[in-house]
Formats: sequence, structure tokens, C-alpha cells
Amino acid sequence: MTVLHLADEGEAADLAAFLSRLLHYDRGAAVRLQAAGTALAVFGRPPSFEVLAIRAVRLAKPYEDGLDVTLDVTVSAGELLESVDEHAATAGVPAAVTGPPWAGVLPPRGGWQVVAGLPAPAAAGHGERRGRRIPFPYAGVGAREPYPCRTRPDRAGDLVPDRRGDGVAGAGRACRAVARIPAR
Repeated sequence: MTVLHLADEGEAADLAAFLSRLLHYDRGAAVRLQAAGTALAVFGRPPSFEVLAIRAVRLAKPYEDGLDVTLDVTVSAGELLESVDEHAATAGVPAAVTGPPWAGVLPPRGGWQVVAGLPAPAAAGHGERRGRRIPFPYAGVGAREPYPCRTRPDRAGDLVPDRRGDGVAGAGRACRAVARIPAR
């Protein structure tokens, strides 16, 4: 097991507190560790929040494991917490685990880059589509009655078409517009 030498007891206590809080929300939490030089970044995500929690920890000496000078691994937060020794200011890196989806999408280490914006709609090929009629996919149904886009329960509990058209964000208006497109 790789051992990380933390800068002091305070860093070890802060790391243990961070992991304890994360485990409070999710007993099966995973954290991603990234170390380079004398810095260790610990990334975690509480399940009840849509945030990514980050804790930076100073290392006493630059990380190295044989020829590797960087560490990038996803581990169990509980196992990492058990390996933290506050008095010795060390933490053992547990075995890697298959991490959650967020662990693969982290902020860039080298900073952000400015990229060109999106092309204009005409350059993207959207301009020539305006004015064209879109064929109605339910031509047989649409010819007899308007397309039932929304449904509501009737008194017996069955779903019936909602023809009021006052749906959320204009869904009813959009459905009525599609229903009026003539079939070919």
C-alpha cells in the first residue's frame, strides 16, 4: 500500500474530517485522489447535493511511487479514512475501486482554455430548414382528431387527452401546431 506523508497533524485531521462528513451522507462514498508534487486533491460528491466537494491537502514530501510521480486513483472513502493516522500524519492509499460517473469528469488540472463560440445558425445548416413543412408522423390519427399531446386522469382514473392546451411552457400550443400540419 502506498503511504502518503502529510505535511502535519492538522492536515491529517482536516482530511479525516472531510472524509467523515462525506461518509455521513453516503456510507459507500468513493473519492478520487490526485497527487502531484507536494499537493494532494481529494474529490468527493455527497449524494444529496449536486456539488463536487474538493479538499486540498499539503504533503510533507513530493509524491512518488517508483517511477510514477503523480497519483490519480478512485478509492473507497471509508477505507481511506481508516488508513489516516493523525499522530503520524500519514494516510495509506487503499486499493482502487470502480468509481461513480462524476469521478471521470473533473476540472482540468492545467487551467481553462478559451475556445471559439458556436457558429451562426446559417453556418450550421439550420437556416435552410426554416419554412419547410415537417410531415406529421401520425397522419391517420391527425386527420380525424388533434394529436393528444398531454393527458390528464378523468374521474374514473383513466387517462384522457387534455385538449385545453395550457400546458407547461406552451406544450399544448406546440402540439396543436404539429397537429395542424397537413399529411402528404
